[in-house]
Amino acid sequence: MNSEKILSICIPTYNRGTLLKKTLENYINCTSFNEIEIVISDNCSTDDTEAIVESYIDKFPNIKYQRLKENIGADRNITNALSMG
Repeated sequence: MNSEKILSICIPTYNRGTLLKKTLENYINCTSFNEIEIVISDNCSTDDTEAIVESYIDKFPNIKYQRLKENIGADRNITNALSMG
C-alpha cells in the first residue's frame, strides 16, 4: 500500500479548540482519512487548542501540529499552515 498522502488539509487556527475538535472528528470519520494528512498551525492560542490536538496526534500519525511561540497574525499563520503541507 502506498503511504504517500494524496491530500494535505492545512488548518491555521487561533483559539478555536472546540471547533477544531469537531473538524478533526469529521475528518477522522471519513473513509479516506488514511490517505490525507492534516497539518495544524496554532497561532499561540490561549484556550485548550494545544491539549485537544495533542489528544489526537498520539493516535493519528497523519496529524501534524505546530504551536507558534507568538501570535504572528492571521495572514502569516495561513502561510505557515500551507508551508507545513
